[in-house]
Amino acid sequence: MKKIIFLFLMFSAMLFAKWEVGTSYTEDGKTASTFTTSEAKTESSLIISVVLEGSDGYSFINIKNKDIKKGDNLKLDIRDRAGNPVIYNIFRGDIKDGEVLIIDRQTDRSDRLVKMLLSGQSAKLYNSNELSATFNLNKLKKFMRKNVGFSDWYKYKLRNREKK
Repeated sequence: MKKIIFLFLMFSAMLFAKWEVGTSYTEDGKTASTFTTSEAKTESSLIISVVLEGSDGYSFINIKNKDIKKGDNLKLDIRDRAGNPVIYNIFRGDIKDGEVLIIDRQTDRSDRLVKMLLSGQSAKLYNSNELSATFNLNKLKKFMRKNVGFSDWYKYKLRNREKK
């Protein structure tokens, strides 16, 4: 009986991902729509921010975890809807103590990562092959579509590349 309850609780936590939608501001004063999910066990959070001001908009991803140190070897193991792994190796230049900040407007690296996260069911953060955090990506696409789906950024950088 204990195993059944434990499995139900684990399944419930995965099924009912909590996404918070909010607003923040960039260093240059632009408004960003934010999409945040957290993992209480490891005190970690995944924040996707989308700036719609400007000609075409851009995104950036922030991962916070108290155990992250500059120079760590980090990667995200993103499981797509079919359960297949998509590995994203995080650049060392994106890593600071306590966080990862991925923003690259010239190569659209952050937009590509957002696209991977939108098509995923979960993302696991690994530090040198040791699991640091797990993020449930369920309902992310729904919240993003509802809040930024009207924008050119969503229409031209994400939607035209995604399967329906």
